[in-house]
Amino acid sequence: MKALLIGCGEGGSRLTEAIMKIQCATFGCDSEGKSLKKQFDAILINTTNDDLEDIDKPGLFIDGKRKLLIGTGYSETSGHGSGGNPRLGTLAANHDWGRIAAKIEEILSEINRNPDMNDIDAFFVISALGGGSGSPRPGCGPPAA
Repeated sequence: MKALLIGCGEGGSRLTEAIMKIQCATFGCDSEGKSLKKQFDAILINTTNDDLEDIDKPGLFIDGKRKLLIGTGYSETSGHGSGGNPRLGTLAANHDWGRIAAKIEEILSEINRNPDMNDIDAFFVISALGGGSGSPRPGCGPPAA
């Protein structure tokens, strides 16, 4: 099975990073630290720029182009996080829903050009319940079309 992992918030992003490290440990890594066989690819989404930068800082497991900062249009978050408030995380995600969808489409197009990863069988949205960007909130989701 080949899957795209979507890490939301710091907790979800750290879990996603751990899965990507396990992939490399399982299948082996090349001289640059990239997994020899890819079963998973990833994108990280967060309202905190510092968290995005800290996760997989050398970019061995998750390419820096696969990290998306959301909520920059809100003075409450603007790159500094939702402060453990799921309502702010939800507002940021809803505000930037188009950017999130475009980034996922961009990654899927790139994956489809990669012979090692050209068919995605599943998407896994990975989050934690820490209270911020990745925390699910009842009734929240993408805006209705």
